[in-house]
Amino acid sequence: MDTIQRLQTLANTAMMENGFISIMAGKSTEVQQDIPAAFESYGLLSHFLLRLSVRHTALSDMEPPVELAAAIHFDADKGRLLALVPIGIGELDAVAYWCTTSIMSTAVKQMQGLLALPFSLETHAETEVLIPDWCAAFYANSKSFHCIPILTLRSILSKEEIGQDWVNAALARVRTYALPRDAAMQSIFLQQTVSGAFTA
Repeated sequence: MDTIQRLQTLANTAMMENGFISIMAGKSTEVQQDIPAAFESYGLLSHFLLRLSVRHTALSDMEPPVELAAAIHFDADKGRLLALVPIGIGELDAVAYWCTTSIMSTAVKQMQGLLALPFSLETHAETEVLIPDWCAAFYANSKSFHCIPILTLRSILSKEEIGQDWVNAALARVRTYALPRDAAMQSIFLQQTVSGAFTA
């Protein structure tokens, strides 16, 4: 089985009976509320696996940031996958409505760019499971300094180490997938967006 088939199978299995979505359905109400975003993440990955190039890329905070271009990056050694999904002008809601509900700014949602969806590949009971990360990022105009962190799975807010300060935690988290974020942390754009575009 080649890499694309393997990843396609993992994404599709997660959405089937007894897959990861079913596991989420048996958890707390907070986790159940994350099901639409998780399902959408798997659906987007499955769709774009057939349309974007799949690259074997080292994904960690010790590596240079990935190129901000539409592609899917897979690091089998670290069990990380990163889908960089192209978004046209005004298409963010249409492409990824559930994944981007934490972005409240209408202006941001009208921008073109790249939606970065990270996943981890884990083994449970000798079975590979692909799991969407709790955060994502939108790179408006595909620029590193326009990195907008996104809270995709809200149940993470119940964890003490995250709490309500999820923006900084998300910026740290996306860097572990070799996503650029350093420029964003200094960016006036990010400061303005965080003050008015997000809600927990």
